[in-house]
Amino acid sequence: WMGLSYILTGGVMIRGFGDDIKAIAQTKVIGDIPSIAVIWLVCILISTFIMSYTRFGRHVYALGGNRGAAFLAGINVVKTNILTHTIAGCFLGVGALLYLSRAMTANAGIGSTYAFDCITACVLGGVMLGGGRGKVYQAVLGILVTYVLFNGLVICGVSDFVRQVITGAL
Repeated sequence: WMGLSYILTGGVMIRGFGDDIKAIAQTKVIGDIPSIAVIWLVCILISTFIMSYTRFGRHVYALGGNRGAAFLAGINVVKTNILTHTIAGCFLGVGALLYLSRAMTANAGIGSTYAFDCITACVLGGVMLGGGRGKVYQAVLGILVTYVLFNGLVICGVSDFVRQVITGAL
């Protein structure tokens, strides 16, 4: 899909977004706390609430654990799957807007390696790849560990290619 995106856009870097876009993630709220941190915390709280305290959250865990058993338990598997992907798409849209606000530039390939980074963070936090088990706080802990690791590698001058190898090894 990324190749098709490059073809459709001509691989052009888009720049020149307005100050309104820049302000989304680059302003300070409540003292010196960046707005992007507040938005991230709100997303974590919403995710935790949905996954821990709603019937839908229990259905998502059941679907991730065993799709067939979830169906036999009376869960509308198709509806739950569509709603799960819709909610994920909303969070991805928020993340993309925040990334755009920070970088103030966009092209078809930006974020192409983030799926791998997210999987690494979740696995490091203890979320099961097979589904059905894992908590939001575990994913957050994995994100924090990988963030510290990756920032440390950047500070040490390690190239992006070596960082990807380290991510794969983790």
